[in-house]
Order: sequence, then structure tokens, then C-alpha cells
Amino acid sequence: MEDPTVAAKIGILAEHGYGGTVSRLSWNNVTTQHMWQTEASDLTPYDASITSGLTYVTKIHNWLTIAMVNSWHYFDLVLSSNTNDNEALTDNSLNVAKRAYTIGNFYKFTRAGWTRVGVTNGTSLLVSAYKGPDGGSLVVVNNGSAVNNQMFSVGTALGSSVIPWITAGTQNLAAQAPVTVSSGAFTYTIPTRSVVTFGTPLVVSDATH
Repeated sequence: MEDPTVAAKIGILAEHGYGGTVSRLSWNNVTTQHMWQTEASDLTPYDASITSGLTYVTKIHNWLTIAMVNSWHYFDLVLSSNTNDNEALTDNSLNVAKRAYTIGNFYKFTRAGWTRVGVTNGTSLLVSAYKGPDGGSLVVVNNGSAVNNQMFSVGTALGSSVIPWITAGTQNLAAQAPVTVSSGAFTYTIPTRSVVTFGTPLVVSDATH
């Protein structure tokens, strides 16, 4: 990337996220290159609970909003037989961990080609918003031990009502009753230690698998 002639031939700049502080990614001669986070893992002892789930969605939030990557990729699907950590979405017996659902709060609602929208966040919540030609989504992470009653100003991007989809200690991407958007805003109580997405889930047909 130091050489502008070489840099012009590069399409994707890839980074790994195995720990440490997330900061804004920076290279010289960046023009149209995409910046991707292509691997991430948590090598601590296996934890299928919401604790690990929140660890991962906090990683996603930080890589999208601080590092400013265009895409975030998970590293492993099934835990291998000789390991016992959090690098996969299941355990050795294919039992799905909670982090698969919290990650789904992003993956199922934010389409490829959409744009992340800047938000003004004055609370303890982690909030990010995404918009495309056919809709939008709002992802809210509550790492705290208290519920948070919060008003969200979203304009017309999410329509006249929103459906909250919650992943928490006892819920896995569970749809809740629709909430009315009035004058471009709505209020919702974000449960303790949860991820809530407001939007319409992406439906993938067999033809596009």
C-alpha cells in the first residue's frame, strides 16, 4: 500500500481480530479498496451463554464503528474435537452456542451493499444503524446489568412500525410485538445483557445459498 501503483491493484485489505484494542484502520493510498475483518476468535474456555454472545457482538460493533471495516467475518463453524474454547459457533457435539444467535442479530438483518449510518449515542448502549435501498436495521447491544428504556429517532428508514428481535439469556432471536414509529421516533426498553435488532430479517432462498 506504500506504492500507489501496487495499491491500485488491491481490492481487499484484510485484518484479523484476535484481541487488543480496536482502532481505526489506516493505510496509505486507499481509494476504492474494501477493508475486511476476516478472522476473529475467543480462545477462552468454552462458554455457550449470553456472556460469550455479548463478547462477540461487542467485537462486531467495534470493528464496524471504530475500525470502520466494510465486512466482518466469523472464523469457525464447528468446534473441533481436540479443542474446548469459543472459536466456533457450536460445541464438539454440534450444540449451538448463544453467540450464534447474537451474531445473527447482525447477520440476519444487515444486507451486503448497505451503508452504516452514523448515530448519536449518549447512553451506555452500543447502537449502530444500517440502511439500504430496500430497508434498514438498528442493532442495540446492552452489556449492562440494568434494563434501559431508550428513545430512538430513526426518521422514515424503518417504516411506520418496527419489530424488535431479542437475543438474551432465555431468548434466541425472538420476535416481539411491533412498536409504532411516531414522528420518526419510538421508545423501547432494552433488556439487561441482550442484543435487540429492529428490522426485517433477511430471507435467503435455496437459489441463493
